[in-house]
Amino acid sequence: MQAVEPLINRQHRSAILNARTPQRGLPAFAWMADTVRQPLRWTAETPHLYTLVLALKQPDGQVAEVVRIKVGFRSVDIKHGQVLVNGQPIKLRGVNRHEFDPLSGHTLTEASMRRDIRLMKQANINAVRCAHYPNDPRWYALCDELGLYVIDEANIEEHGLRGKLASDPTWIQAFMDRTIRMAERDKNHPSILFWSLGNEAGYGPNFAATAAWLKAFDPTRLIHYEGAQGRGMEFRLGQSSADPDPSSVDVISRFYPRVMDTYLNPPKAGDALSERAENARWERLLELALDTNDHRPVMTSEYAHAMGNALGNLKEYWEDMYAHPRMLGGFIWDWVDQGIQRTAPNGRTYYAYGGDFGDQPNSGAFCLNGVVFPDRSIGAKYAEIKAVYQPFRFNGLNLGMGQGTEVAVALTNHQHVLDLSPYDCLWTVLVDGVPVQKGRMALPAALPGQTVILHPPVKAITLRSDQACHLNLELVLKAATPWAEAGYVVGGAQLLLASPNQSAAIEPQAVAKTPVAGKPWTLARSGDSLLTLTNKACTLVFSKAAGGLSAWTVSGKPLLDRAPAFQAYRAFTDNDKGFGNWLAKDWKAAGLDKPVKTVTSFKPSTETAAGLPVEVVTTYRYVEGSVTHIQSYLVRRDGSFLLNNRFVPQGNLPDLPRMGVTLALSSQLEHYTWLGHGPYDNYADRKEGCPVGVWSSTVTEQYVPYPRPQACGNKEGVRWLTLTDPAGRGVKVTVLSPDEGGKTVPVCSATALHFTESDLDTAHTTWQLSPLASVILTLDAFHMGLGNSSCGPGVLQRYAGEKRPYTLSLLFQPFHKKALKP
Repeated sequence: MQAVEPLINRQHRSAILNARTPQRGLPAFAWMADTVRQPLRWTAETPHLYTLVLALKQPDGQVAEVVRIKVGFRSVDIKHGQVLVNGQPIKLRGVNRHEFDPLSGHTLTEASMRRDIRLMKQANINAVRCAHYPNDPRWYALCDELGLYVIDEANIEEHGLRGKLASDPTWIQAFMDRTIRMAERDKNHPSILFWSLGNEAGYGPNFAATAAWLKAFDPTRLIHYEGAQGRGMEFRLGQSSADPDPSSVDVISRFYPRVMDTYLNPPKAGDALSERAENARWERLLELALDTNDHRPVMTSEYAHAMGNALGNLKEYWEDMYAHPRMLGGFIWDWVDQGIQRTAPNGRTYYAYGGDFGDQPNSGAFCLNGVVFPDRSIGAKYAEIKAVYQPFRFNGLNLGMGQGTEVAVALTNHQHVLDLSPYDCLWTVLVDGVPVQKGRMALPAALPGQTVILHPPVKAITLRSDQACHLNLELVLKAATPWAEAGYVVGGAQLLLASPNQSAAIEPQAVAKTPVAGKPWTLARSGDSLLTLTNKACTLVFSKAAGGLSAWTVSGKPLLDRAPAFQAYRAFTDNDKGFGNWLAKDWKAAGLDKPVKTVTSFKPSTETAAGLPVEVVTTYRYVEGSVTHIQSYLVRRDGSFLLNNRFVPQGNLPDLPRMGVTLALSSQLEHYTWLGHGPYDNYADRKEGCPVGVWSSTVTEQYVPYPRPQACGNKEGVRWLTLTDPAGRGVKVTVLSPDEGGKTVPVCSATALHFTESDLDTAHTTWQLSPLASVILTLDAFHMGLGNSSCGPGVLQRYAGEKRPYTLSLLFQPFHKKALKP
């Protein structure tokens, strides 16, 4: 590129001045211009950069200064309500990010920034919002290099004043100064698609002025500001607006919207038609996109508040995102837990948060909203984002398993630029979670938006009627990229090929009619309240005072430390304690954590060929209402026993977080294996990143160290589990028949920890927790989802339990890994 005129017009020639700074109309966007023919375009998927060298020469030709910078060629436009990059529509799969390190605070190294971007890219995140201030300049250079779309945000925020300064003319210079400094410093970065005017500072003439300045200064980018909303938007509760958002912004942006689904919404006391304010305040994003009163793209700049054990129904958010072309995407709040690393009095390292420094006032744990932990370790939330954010969609077309049947799967490429040629597809067939076939397939070069049909060469498999068969598909990188190694799994899906036949479920009645080998029981009774069963191999003790089975010993090894008991409570997650706090308040007010337990019936019966029945009926009374727990045991001569549980709620109970049984097992049973969703903890509304399989771990590893302790470790869809000692001996639990409420496969929710719910509920930080020796095993007929209400809407109705009786039929067996494979 060559300058066609000197930068300084010493003769004040009017032709030059009119071209650069005309007396009427807009000034020229650039004083130097040239044409670069067919450059490689910059996108987040193809971050092509060029080196631009600018030399400033003196009149005698001597070089006075040389500047070298990286630049990219790309365009950003809006057409038909969609944001286009280089003419192609995009979706923003984003996350908000504060600059934070647990040791150095807001001071970050370049290595830390690179690690963040690599982790984001590996989780299929393609966009980042710099919340809520311009970041270190190196951050933008790395986003240019590795490929992330950026919202650059001015450091303007006024939470406490509720927007007062936005309309105060004495503050106009401060608004302009912060905006201009951001734009002038960061204007050459191709990764920046949006200038954001600020955060939660209301809207007024000062923002109209900064937006106008940005549009005139830089017409190549778009303007964002969530605070620029039409009058009355906060109160319209999803109804179409007659007062659109101000024209100063190019996109409609909202915080913490609802999805197009029904939310759990218990009415206020005495008002059956009311809607709890903590749900009602959030708009439905898709309704805004369907509103014909406006045609701008629609996005959420903060959603899916990832505080603690969170990120429920992310899948439903993205079903909405793909439901309308105007839906641009969203930015999860936020990237990293902002906990400061400290050493506790007992020498343990922990992450401190609001109040831990003697600071008053403080916001408590409201700084712990991260997808990743302060040290950037990852867990279930990260896995969920990777699965939901993947730019690929799989749809089973023909999933038959018969001889000669060809499996067919539709794969749609939702990338913006790349075709499918950089990936191979690994396929695996699993029977009851165990791989039995696998292979690797090349993919055709399907362009963005195209769908191809995959035919994994699955061979016919003969299944028992009680077996499940799944097909796992994984897209892997064929070659290394700057953000991942070759072979890295970028996306995939698990498809059900065959489900267990409902009629093949193991009914408790069938078990009761099936004798097993073993010596007859010798019975010892102590009145009507204690029964001891002994044979050559086993001893079981039933106690009315304990409410059921109080001891279980096999081959001289005690397996049970505490009797099974009903459990309706869970330690509060941050979402349970969220906006409005109604779940936590309701549970506490109802006394779910402190039931009054009364054993109303204890009935051992006569042994038959199938076993010895014992029925125990216990009532758990709460402040208003109760749950009757009916335990029907059938003790068999090999030391195994059937436990059929029936839970009958009565009275005025709140929406319960769970219904199940909890018991304590021997401390020796540390090794944990299960058939169900895994490997991370998962819940009814957060399991996309946790496919069904046979997973192994330790009980200690099941605890998730959220900086503020809370419920964790749950596993959904569990069909069986084993807990064993180092020699492979222990307990196997099998779910027998589906709950009568409509499940077609016998499964439960399972948690195995060294902590009780009370332990997790009362600890302020992780160092205050002391693991129990026993294994606390909880098996639930249902377990409520997580939702997003730490800041946002709550749990979807479909992921909450119903107020009805539940059953849970379980078979407990002595287990030896070498002798019996599950």
